[in-house]
Amino acid sequence: MTRNNKELVSMSSIRMVLANLGSLAVSFGVPIFVKLFSGGHYSGTASQTGWFLTMILYGIAGALVLVFCFSQSVERIHMPSDTEASVKVSDLFHQLKVNQPLRTLAIFFIITFGLMSIVNSVGAYYMTYNAHNAGLMQWYNLLGTLPAFITVPLTPWLNRKIGTQALMQGSLFVTVIGFLIMFLVPATNITWTFIGRTIEAAGITLSTGFQWALVPQTITYGEWKTGKRENGIVNAIVGFFFKFGMALGGVVPGYVLAAFGFVANHSQTAHSLFGIRMVTTIIPIIVTVLAMIIFAFYHLTDEKVEEMNAEIAARNQEN
Repeated sequence: MTRNNKELVSMSSIRMVLANLGSLAVSFGVPIFVKLFSGGHYSGTASQTGWFLTMILYGIAGALVLVFCFSQSVERIHMPSDTEASVKVSDLFHQLKVNQPLRTLAIFFIITFGLMSIVNSVGAYYMTYNAHNAGLMQWYNLLGTLPAFITVPLTPWLNRKIGTQALMQGSLFVTVIGFLIMFLVPATNITWTFIGRTIEAAGITLSTGFQWALVPQTITYGEWKTGKRENGIVNAIVGFFFKFGMALGGVVPGYVLAAFGFVANHSQTAHSLFGIRMVTTIIPIIVTVLAMIIFAFYHLTDEKVEEMNAEIAARNQEN
């Protein structure tokens, strides 16, 4: 849609605000609809009909929104027709080979979406068994999304003021602080649990929102390096890795909880409660620190991207 990096960051911010509206509709809305359709039940066999009807409702809504999005999308940055015709499937592997920023970002996507998947999976266990307050689950979910409406609009300004590395590392550090607070206070202390939840969510939403603005940078780097602007291929690579991260993160809680002897719908032992606490706080801290280390290898800056765009434009004029 544009080569201007400032516009890319701004558009990514808009995208993430709307994405978090969708997330809010799920995290806050699902418990409401499940209870509505199942006579007030949110868990157990009595809630099965509620969950089934809720998933049908959200599935239909999601499909309609996707069709609308596809119908309204227009690509405005095109390669020369002869270059476009030379793009082939094998370029996917070539991009991974020559595009170091893309490799770094792809690994970063695995880690961050794995982190999000873990965090989103364990909230119900933490509030039900550790906090003994499953009725507050929708508010716990709400606090996981609400900070995005403050942090994401600030992303363009923060990026201009402190730069890519400082913005990403700072947001990840905030995430660690939030998880650390949740680990240090008892889950039954709802006030501090929700404070920790809000802080870690602010860090996660800022970092994961900003990372999408970096994908076009890797596309530009690939074009500068190879002469081909392979939007589809780069987005396919990123899409594969973030889905892989979500899948990987989704299985972690199950294995950890099983290892600690968790049994659903039963009173939990101190050991199994610690397992829930660990997968809610300690494991996310470890994953977040790993993300900080990986992102340290991402060396593209706004200035570098502008230089590459200028070289690409000069190259295209010569042709």
